Amino acid sequence: MALFQNRWWIPVAACIGIMVGLPSVLILSFPVFLKPVTASLGWTRGMMSSAPAVTGLFTLVAQPLLGRLVDRFGFKRAMLPAFVLFSLTMSCLSLLGPHIWMLYLVYGTASFFGASSGPLAYSKAVALWFDTNRGLALGIATAGAGFGTIVMPLIAQYLIEHYGWRTA
Repeated sequence: MALFQNRWWIPVAACIGIMVGLPSVLILSFPVFLKPVTASLGWTRGMMSSAPAVTGLFTLVAQPLLGRLVDRFGFKRAMLPAFVLFSLTMSCLSLLGPHIWMLYLVYGTASFFGASSGPLAYSKAVALWFDTNRGLALGIATAGAGFGTIVMPLIAQYLIEHYGWRTA
């Protein structure tokens, strides 16, 4: 397929990956979920608002570990299992029950594996493919953070309004 013979699909794919990664999905979309989730599960907003702090702590541990794994085993072998585990953990958010510790557990686990969806990993992959135009390629890839900041909360709000917070 001609599309995949062009190396410029790599920064575009990285842009999309960063756009739907941990910061955009778990952190920046969090306020959109706050009211419907607390109303549904009987939590206070203060109780639920502690979840992003859990994300920060787990990400602090995961990022250096992830960087080491990518250096040692390569992008695919380190990142693909983490991507899959991040996706599975994110889907567990729809199964939350009335116990707040479940939210913290899922947020912590998603944050740990979600470090794989950040700019660190994608920058490494893009840098491997580009010597010339590396700055442009990295700029395209990391633009996903800006796109995710704008788009993901809007998508989450739309899904909540039309399908409920568990589906969103």
